[in-house]
Amino acid sequence: RALAVSVDGMGDFASAAWGVGCDGRIEDRGRIAFPHSLGIFYQAMTQFLGFPNYGDEYKVMGLAPYGEPAFVNELRRVVHTGSDGRFVLDIRYFRHHRERTAGDWADGIPSFENLFTPELERLMGTARRADEPLEQRHKDIARSVQVVFEDAYLGLLQSLANAFGCTSLAIAGGCAQNSVANGHITDRTNFENVYVAAAGYDAGGALGAACEVSSRLGSRVEPLRHASLG
Repeated sequence: RALAVSVDGMGDFASAAWGVGCDGRIEDRGRIAFPHSLGIFYQAMTQFLGFPNYGDEYKVMGLAPYGEPAFVNELRRVVHTGSDGRFVLDIRYFRHHRERTAGDWADGIPSFENLFTPELERLMGTARRADEPLEQRHKDIARSVQVVFEDAYLGLLQSLANAFGCTSLAIAGGCAQNSVANGHITDRTNFENVYVAAAGYDAGGALGAACEVSSRLGSRVEPLRHASLG
């Protein structure tokens, strides 16, 4: 028996979803709906820091240890967390809910327009251009983004652990690729056993569909103890 959680940018009108997996079945138990999304928060702040390419979020995660959490108070005005573990965005700082921000394709690579509004620059200062040098301020913003992200991400997981009494967790989605945050799951939540899907991003939909059909046909999938299917 395990709690299965997906935390991502956005799926079919949901940015996070969870259910209880038991005896080869997953029972859908809840979700967080558009436009509130930790993935969009992290992507928007990645763009703000001058990393415009799809998948550049790892650069923010890697930059964070070189900074101090000097902007945490400001960013907690952007992401609000409740006592039930759910998070909401202050949508004044984002464009995705009211303007076209869908990705386009350039040379086979997805590209996105900025997800943040000028309101974010009024709160945080001028956004960094991709050709500008990295200053200590940018490192401090990266650290603050990581702290606020972890608080919301781990807060949701702990709330779900309490609600469902599970000590085992299977987690996927783009946000579940944040290995620094995942390293804190067992020391900041009640989960004792954690499985992070190697194909936790969009490609996991294909692998998950195949696993689901196999299970329904009565053939349990062997535990995926390697990343080769990721």
